[in-house]
Amino acid sequence: EGEAAVARAAAHHNSVYCLSSISTTPVSEISSILPKDHPKLFQVYVWKDRELLRDVLSQAKEGNFQSLALTVDFSWYGNRERDIRNGFTIPPAYTLNQMYEALKKPAWTWDFLSNPAYKYALIKDDVPADSLAAFINSQIYPAFSWKDAEWLC
Repeated sequence: EGEAAVARAAAHHNSVYCLSSISTTPVSEISSILPKDHPKLFQVYVWKDRELLRDVLSQAKEGNFQSLALTVDFSWYGNRERDIRNGFTIPPAYTLNQMYEALKKPAWTWDFLSNPAYKYALIKDDVPADSLAAFINSQIYPAFSWKDAEWLC
């Protein structure tokens, strides 16, 4: 319920709402929760695939998002030291320790196993959430410049 729940809270408190371009909730669902004139910000990355980016921006425009938040720290996949230290990987590598931890949290484990895998609602239907690293690596654009930011306008 994450992004939709935050949209309901933003509507209730009349506060700005921001949706990520790698969200798991479609723009249409968020737009059905928030009034057309509610302040909405769309967070966007500049990817290599400009057709995909055009499509994502089109969805945001159709959803009455009025502003863009350009994220420019996406030109390289980060070194997430905590993830390395904890053995967190995407896609997940199921270790004995992770299985033990899953057994200690049966409600979370049941929810994880009994529901469909998350998908990125705005990018491609065939990109499951656990393949984020592969998607990001395919879209990283180290040559990002101000001309790319101008292209958004």
